[in-house]
Amino acid sequence: MPINLAFIGTGKAFDDVHFPILLKLKGYRVSGIFDIDRKRARSAAERAGCSAFPSYGRMLESDKIDIVVVTTPSNTHAKYAIQALNSGKHVIVDKPPAITLADVKKMFAAAKRNNRMLITFLNRRWDGDYVTVKRILAKRRIGEVFHIETSVLDTSYGKYGVFKKWRQTRKYGGGQLLDWGPHVIDQVLQMVQSPVQTVWADLRSLKWSTEVDDHCMLVLRFKN
Repeated sequence: MPINLAFIGTGKAFDDVHFPILLKLKGYRVSGIFDIDRKRARSAAERAGCSAFPSYGRMLESDKIDIVVVTTPSNTHAKYAIQALNSGKHVIVDKPPAITLADVKKMFAAAKRNNRMLITFLNRRWDGDYVTVKRILAKRRIGEVFHIETSVLDTSYGKYGVFKKWRQTRKYGGGQLLDWGPHVIDQVLQMVQSPVQTVWADLRSLKWSTEVDDHCMLVLRFKN
């Protein structure tokens, strides 16, 4: 029996990341779609060969759905994830799982209360360059490592109009630290098996936004 997934949100994350991956996997099936943009929801449902639900509540009522995948703007993740967990569904939520630590704690409390799994989708754990470096470090091919640098250049903040609505806006959870930070920080934490002792950051609004950071420099110092 395949595992049935339903999506709330059918924007860039669905089109460019989740759906192409699922097409290559066996044992999984997209069985439901909901988006506040009805036209976009119908288009996604046609491609997936499933139903577009008229509301999120109706989708959660379906006993044919095992997992809900939340791919909406960051500020809505906690609300939609908790609703799904309380409806007895397992949840996969795009990074960042929420925009405040308080909301993250509420999400995990809901997962524990309902005995359901809650997972943050971090697809950059399988990037070829990162996997290669991690393997080299694990095998100690280059001796003792004392400094790791990783960087991302993202021009989409100014290029695509669709991003402006939320990626450049504080209340929607925009900004490079919340957007790319989870990927880069997660990769470093996976490579360095030592507790973080200090964190230093420089966040700037230089070009694309006056509300959130479009430039971020983060320095983590580990115990070792």
